[in-house]
Amino acid sequence: MKTYDMSGLTMLVVDTNAFMREVLREMLDGLGVGRIVTARSLENAWDRLSEDTRIDVVLTELDLEQSDGVKLIHMIRSNKDQRVRMLPLLVLSSDTRIPRIMESRDAGATEFLAKPISADSIYKRLVQIIEKPRRFVRVGDQYFGPDRRRQMRDFIGDDRRDDPALPAPAGA
Repeated sequence: MKTYDMSGLTMLVVDTNAFMREVLREMLDGLGVGRIVTARSLENAWDRLSEDTRIDVVLTELDLEQSDGVKLIHMIRSNKDQRVRMLPLLVLSSDTRIPRIMESRDAGATEFLAKPISADSIYKRLVQIIEKPRRFVRVGDQYFGPDRRRQMRDFIGDDRRDDPALPAPAGA
């Protein structure tokens, strides 16, 4: 696996649990991430996203204080600011029930990682985001986010995922 220099990245970590925020901070620091911003709630995360134009990746828990991480994903994916709307979203959650995973995926999460997590598992997901970026698609008013299909197969018919208004993924 290729090694990446992550010193130029800023990551927002959103988790209600202060201990978990610190663990994630230490892991990301160990991976060489240049700047780590933390938030304990949806409102706190939204303030950070609104104020800080340098955030490159969001790592969020699904179970947030007085709210839901899925709501944060919806807020990000529906934002008018393209910088915010296109951010990679890595969900880190101990709630691994299939309906919750599908709910976060259907809201526009880029990747999902089940807790307990390790620095290695986070690094592998970040590498996947870098090396295999998924193009963003819009399906009417129902969905905007990374293409949920991981396998690209030949098919006959109109490609309803193509939207010339959306930017091509990095590296394409």
